[in-house]
Amino acid sequence: MPARRSPGLSYVQRTRVGGTPGVPSDAGAALRTVAGCQVGLVMAVLLCASMPAIAQTMAALQGRVIDPSGAPLPGAVIRVREKSIGFDVSVRADADGRYYVAAIPNGTYTVTAEATGFRTERIEALNVDVGRTLVRNFHLS
Repeated sequence: MPARRSPGLSYVQRTRVGGTPGVPSDAGAALRTVAGCQVGLVMAVLLCASMPAIAQTMAALQGRVIDPSGAPLPGAVIRVREKSIGFDVSVRADADGRYYVAAIPNGTYTVTAEATGFRTERIEALNVDVGRTLVRNFHLS
């Protein structure tokens, strides 16, 4: 059976580009392998480049909760809320009175700190900017 001719290409051009129809030449296979590696490399670079961008869409809040004498209040509850986006996260202070709230979206939040036997302290409008870690200490009395 004679080989089918590609319209507009001579036999020499067809054999240089792809060889026998349906059978890739070694040069064509090598070019496709190189092209596949280049596409994979570009995809990997784009994926890695986007990760810092993801991190830059969030912020964090940290600090300490202490009593009037300066002693830490372990177990104090810190609550960060923003009703319009449904963000509501609570964390407990550790043994040193330290707390950390990660992955807070950009916005304005109400933050409260409370511990049994102490008056609740509230920040009504804490502005959070992306890519930043805010430090807010609470002195409960």
